[in-house]
Amino acid sequence: MPFHGEASKQLWKVTAEETSGKVRSFTISSALPLAQENISRTMAIVDGENVVYVASELESLVAFDRPVSWAEHATLGPPFLEPGKLVVDMPATNAASAPRSRTTCPTG
Repeated sequence: MPFHGEASKQLWKVTAEETSGKVRSFTISSALPLAQENISRTMAIVDGENVVYVASELESLVAFDRPVSWAEHATLGPPFLEPGKLVVDMPATNAASAPRSRTTCPTG
């Protein structure tokens, strides 16, 4: 299993696109053969906001329960940051987790 899992090495497919009022969203999905899971991510933007909302869903394909360790973070590097043109300054001393019941993505 690769260090950051296999999702970044898999082919993802756009499985849904939607515009509803001021919200535009799309969903991408991928099969993870090593982990025996299916993953989907819905990303949404709201007109007038400078935020991208992301909701992830993971489906286990095995017939038994097993622990899952999952962490997500933004990518701070090319092509999002260009050396010599943009500086990101953050103390990176605190982290927060959203409660499982909290949904922040406008599409649900």
